[in-house]
Amino acid sequence: MATYTSVQFIGYAIPSIPLTVEDIGDPGTPCFVEGRYEGIEPETADIDARIALTMSAVRQTLKSGAVDRSASTLKIFVVPEFSFRGARGAYDAGEFTYFRERFAKRVSTAAFKDWLFVAGTIVNTVGGYRRGRNRKRDLKARVRENLAIALADAWQYSSAHDDQKLASFINTTLDQYTAYCHDDPVYEVANRSFVVAGGPPDPDYPEGLSIQKKFESNEDFVLNFHGNALAEDSTGYPPIHENKGENKRRAFDDYSIFTIKGIKFGVEVCLDHLQARLRRNRIPQNELVQIHLVPSSGMQIQEPSIVACGSGLVFNCDGQYDTLAPDSQPGAADSIWTGTASHRAHTQLTEVVQPCRGRNPASNTAVLRRPAAKVTKVPVADSAAAKLYAYGPGEVHVYTPLPVPPAG
Repeated sequence: MATYTSVQFIGYAIPSIPLTVEDIGDPGTPCFVEGRYEGIEPETADIDARIALTMSAVRQTLKSGAVDRSASTLKIFVVPEFSFRGARGAYDAGEFTYFRERFAKRVSTAAFKDWLFVAGTIVNTVGGYRRGRNRKRDLKARVRENLAIALADAWQYSSAHDDQKLASFINTTLDQYTAYCHDDPVYEVANRSFVVAGGPPDPDYPEGLSIQKKFESNEDFVLNFHGNALAEDSTGYPPIHENKGENKRRAFDDYSIFTIKGIKFGVEVCLDHLQARLRRNRIPQNELVQIHLVPSSGMQIQEPSIVACGSGLVFNCDGQYDTLAPDSQPGAADSIWTGTASHRAHTQLTEVVQPCRGRNPASNTAVLRRPAAKVTKVPVADSAAAKLYAYGPGEVHVYTPLPVPPAG
């Protein structure tokens, strides 16, 4: 196995959110998201097209000259959450295997032997479910969809007639409605980040590995006003039991800490990072990783959640927004924030000076600094993106190499 002295972060900052449609409510409210998924049918064609777009972005990045071609530098290519989900919001159960096998094949050439790919997340149903095969479940979902449509109609009325009391009632009802739906999902779906080493099969994870998201955000799915979609009012994630920590036991289990290419990683998907999943559940409680990765759609690096070691690195690739909130941590003095021209995606990189202590994210958090890296932006040109993503093909952010953090 190669011994790497440097790592280079490459984030494909492509907007991965659905097409925004103002069916209901104030876009600033946190209780729901409105919109329509983009994609093509059949699902296998959608998966193939998204993989092809990702590889097109890789090729354009290589042509930019910003990638360090040295065999001693591990290139870590990260894509946002929800980059692979399709026109219905989630693929059928068997498509995860199809996706990972096809993606792994595309990066298995010798040209990528010093690369690690973190393919955002792919969303698929679990338990062999296919819509239309269980009339009882489908009826329950349809009743919820009809309720959401009725609320949308009422909100449209309140907006047209400036009825603030009705609008306030609808927002409160939506908050309660989505909480109920999350607590009692009709269908289970998995939201997984697929990680695979480029080049010849990795000896520890020859088929790659996956990390499953635990916490469902109100932004993970749209409310179903448009039919034939797996939506916020019908879906939920399977439970994850972390009583034995977060270290992976098998390649495709739910857990999030693993060693690949000789480097110890931790991966948290979006809301899991905000909830400090790794910090709360790692065993032992002082376990640290060398590199902490956060693929997301609506998240940035959260200082209280970081579990990287001293001189460890934390990298976020997000597919929703590019504005750093004033009260967020880390700020500009402690990280490199790179937004996109579309204002709908970003990447962020920080370095740990002093690691966190203990499991409580409210205290003894990591101390951070701005890494000594520069960024090259590579706009991606690909006409195929228009059928797959609502807001274009995005751009790739290439950071200059940094030393591999010391092993703990």
